[in-house]
Amino acid sequence: MMKINKFTLAILFTLSTQSIAWADNINHGLDEYGKKVSTTSEKGAIKYIKSYRTTEKPLNAYRMDFDTSEKNLLSVPNAAHDKTAKLQNLAITKAWEVKFCQPDLINFMLKNNIDMVSGALISKGDIQRMAVCFKSMQLPESVSDKSDKDIVIGSWYDDVGSPEFLDATFTITKTSQGYFLKRLNGDGSSGTYKITKLDNKYKKNNDKFGSYYIIDTEGLKIYDKDGYIRTARKK
Repeated sequence: MMKINKFTLAILFTLSTQSIAWADNINHGLDEYGKKVSTTSEKGAIKYIKSYRTTEKPLNAYRMDFDTSEKNLLSVPNAAHDKTAKLQNLAITKAWEVKFCQPDLINFMLKNNIDMVSGALISKGDIQRMAVCFKSMQLPESVSDKSDKDIVIGSWYDDVGSPEFLDATFTITKTSQGYFLKRLNGDGSSGTYKITKLDNKYKKNNDKFGSYYIIDTEGLKIYDKDGYIRTARKK
């Protein structure tokens, strides 16, 4: 039988308590964020329930559950067969994603090395909406030397207002390798672009359309070589 001395036991106990403390810190941080989402929802339409880890490997992932009885947040019937209902469903889902995937959550994920946090909107035990935030959504995959200095400058929602074009969420992140713009489209497709900061202007590098962005009190103003296009509102 292998003998374990007091020194080994002390090390094992220390590692165990550190792991428990780290897990408690994660859950506490997610609980605080969940309560914030609840308190900022209109007329108390969303109530935070709990958070818990879903997987550790290959993704360190957590899920946060919210309850709602608000009709405007419930699934639109017949969305699988009716185009109008499908678009209504998509719009509600995107609104929930915008509300859930805020810069505070992304920064918390970066700081605690969490790969994914999903937010389930539940009514009477059934999931109505699911928002998913990935740590990698905010940084290009090539950036491996992340540090505590990596910060999210801001996120904005571009409501195009037409079913012919995709609405999108823009996120500007500052990393040890410079500035990056992440575009997450309403259909789930995405792209990450290197940008250069010039005063209050963020210019997309090597872009044939001459795209650039300006942050002001109204939101993120979108331009190309022909001039102003529209403004994405702050999330």
